[in-house]
Amino acid sequence: MRQTTKSPGPTDRRKMGTGYQIYHHSTPFKLDYGQSLPSFDLAYEVWGKLSERKDNVLLLHTGLPASSHAKSHEEDPSPGCFGSTAPKSINPLTGQRYGTDFPVVSIFDMVRAQFKLLDYLGLDQVYASIGSSMGGMQSIAAAWLEPERINRVVSISGCGRIGPAGIAIRYAQRSVLMADPNWNNGFYYDSSPPHLGMKLARQVAAVTYGSRQEWERRFGRRKRPVTDQEAHFLGYTSQGLSQLKQYRAGSPSLNELSVSDQENRVANVSPSFCHHNIVASLSQTFQKFRSTQEFLIVGVQTDVLFPVGQQRDLAEAIRSCASSSPQQKAPSVTYVELDSPFGHDAFLIDLKAVGGAVRGFLS
Repeated sequence: MRQTTKSPGPTDRRKMGTGYQIYHHSTPFKLDYGQSLPSFDLAYEVWGKLSERKDNVLLLHTGLPASSHAKSHEEDPSPGCFGSTAPKSINPLTGQRYGTDFPVVSIFDMVRAQFKLLDYLGLDQVYASIGSSMGGMQSIAAAWLEPERINRVVSISGCGRIGPAGIAIRYAQRSVLMADPNWNNGFYYDSSPPHLGMKLARQVAAVTYGSRQEWERRFGRRKRPVTDQEAHFLGYTSQGLSQLKQYRAGSPSLNELSVSDQENRVANVSPSFCHHNIVASLSQTFQKFRSTQEFLIVGVQTDVLFPVGQQRDLAEAIRSCASSSPQQKAPSVTYVELDSPFGHDAFLIDLKAVGGAVRGFLS
C-alpha cells in the first residue's frame, strides 16, 4: 500500500486539481458480481483537524459526476478532478486501458473500497456518513456494511433501491450513448470519443434533474418576437426556448466535462444504480443496523429521478428493521421532506434548506 500526495491522476483536459491524494490498494479486490480488480487507486481529500479521540470524522460520498474535491482549501482552491481507478485506467494485467472490460462495481464495492482507505488512515470510527444521490445510497450501504463503525447516517435524495422508471431512464441514457458511431464498444481512447452520444445522454438526464416547476420558471413558453429567419421555420418560437439555448450555451462544454472517460463511466456506473437493492429482504438486511445508530433521510417532493416515495420507503424500512425481533430496538430515524422547486438538484442548489436539515441533525 502507498499514499502519494498531489498526484496528477489520469491525463485530463480539464484543469487538474492538485490537492487530492491517492490511496493505492495493491492486492486483488473481490467484487460483488464475481470479478476482481487486480488493484485500484482511490482519490480522496482530507481537511480539518482530527481530534485526539478521532471521533470527529465525516465520510462524504459523492454523486455520479462529482469528484473527491468536496471543499476548496489552500492547496486546491479550484474544482477537483478524478483520480480513482476507472475504465480509462490501465489494466496492470494487460497494459491496456480497461474500456468496457472494466467490471461492474456495485454500490457496496465502492463503499468497501472506502473502508480500505479508512483502515489505511487508521480511522476506526466515523461520526457521520453523508451522501446525496448515489452518495446517499453509499451512505446507507456504509452503515449496513460496518454498523459498528458508522454512528450517524445522512442520505439526501438517495434510496435503498431504484424503481422501474429510474432503471428505464438510465437504460435510455446508455442506449443513446452507445448508438454513437464513435462508441466502438467502449474502446475509443485512441480515436474520436462518442461526444454526440454523451451529449444526448446528458440531455435525457438533465430532464430528470429538475422539476416541472423549475422548468416552467426558467424556460416557460412565453412568446417573443421572431426574426424573418425564424418565421419560415416555426412561425414563432418561445422566449423560454431562447433562454434554454442560452442556458445550454453557458454550461461547461462537453469537452470540458467528458474528456473521453465520462462516457465509459456513465455506461459502467449506471448499472450499479439499477442493480442496487439494499431492501431486498427487509427482515434480514436491516437487522445489521445498530439500535444506537441515527439516520437522517432527506427527500424532495419534486424529485423526478429519485421520487420522494423512495425516501419514505427507506425511512420506514429502517424504522421497522427490529420488528422481527422483540429484543432488537430500531435505530433512530429522522425523515425530512423538502418542498423545493429544484427537484433532484435541490442538494446542489437549495443549500439553505438542505444544509439546515443536515446541520441540525449533526449538531
